[in-house]
Amino acid sequence: MIDFADQKLRNGFLQCQDEYVKRGNLTKATQMFNDFCLKEYPPLFYWWFLHQFQDPHEWFEARTKFALSSAAWSAVGHVIGLGDRHSENILIDTSNGDCVHVDFDW
Repeated sequence: MIDFADQKLRNGFLQCQDEYVKRGNLTKATQMFNDFCLKEYPPLFYWWFLHQFQDPHEWFEARTKFALSSAAWSAVGHVIGLGDRHSENILIDTSNGDCVHVDFDW
């Protein structure tokens, strides 16, 4: 479980941002992000898709639905100025992979 109050993690992330935004060094910022964040907290969402949708066709359909619904909601949210998007407002429909915005879809 990620502890977002972890000062080491927060400082590491801020250093990555400074390296890229203030100094323009994307290569070093990427390396710092890998060292500070990804080594301790690797991405696992792809693994959930593999376990949830074991049939290759179902997996492909679910990943496609997730990508398309996420893109559509991102565009809609930008156009209408949607705020307050966080992990409690954006869910995944576990039956088909759709990105679900709680305030609108449910």
